[in-house]
Amino acid sequence: MCIPVIKGTEPCRRSFYAVYDGHGGSSCSEYLALYFHKELALHPKLKYAPSQALQEVWRAMDEKYLADMQRKVNRNELRVLPVDGSTATIALIIDNEVYIANCGDSPAFAISANGLIKQVTEDHST
Repeated sequence: MCIPVIKGTEPCRRSFYAVYDGHGGSSCSEYLALYFHKELALHPKLKYAPSQALQEVWRAMDEKYLADMQRKVNRNELRVLPVDGSTATIALIIDNEVYIANCGDSPAFAISANGLIKQVTEDHST
């Protein structure tokens, strides 16, 4: 999915790819699939500090998901708060730079031109 260039900024070629793996249900991973890339595209640090933008969006999405689910409970759209979660592996490409991030136990691997495979992320667990 290409992230649109924000009006008023210099052109920059950006692409975003993600795999979300729901744990205990699909609510959280579906939410991330709908909103993570949008939140990232609007982040003010995306152009000059993409790694920091990714980290800040991770934290923000946690809070936004919980707040959105609480609103749905308050409006009686949900009976109880969901107890599911999601792991994720994300690749953000800006011009010729690749930023890879993960959450949980969803690792990312790189394969070199000569066929060597290397894990490029660390698993997280709580």
